[in-house]
Amino acid sequence: MLNWLRWLKTSVERPPQVRATAPAWRVLFDDTRIEVTAPQGTTKSLTWAQLGSVGISTTANGPSAPDLFWILQSIDRRTSLVFPMGAEGEHELLHEMQATLHGFDNMTVIEAMSSVGAAGFVVWQMGSDAAGDGSS
Repeated sequence: MLNWLRWLKTSVERPPQVRATAPAWRVLFDDTRIEVTAPQGTTKSLTWAQLGSVGISTTANGPSAPDLFWILQSIDRRTSLVFPMGAEGEHELLHEMQATLHGFDNMTVIEAMSSVGAAGFVVWQMGSDAAGDGSS
């Protein structure tokens, strides 16, 4: 009686399952340099000594498109490394920035990640002191 249903189930070609692929963006760093590779293969880098600020820009494009972007800018503002949340290596870089950048503002990171609209957030700036102890 239900043979036709079994036949339909086995005879209809199913579309292949879409597998999650590795992130197209890649972030690498070591003791001296931060490097970002875009999906097209272009690479930009910045040394830790050149780093002047870390910011986050959000958009209203999510959740179907990236809606949070990290912006690492050089002191002279001539070089910016921009990459979306979810880039390969992003979490490791975040942990490194939290550990090494004095005054890195985790509360502002949380605020940015909660944003649903277009906004900009500065989470670290050279010479800043989020701890509020008055030292620079």
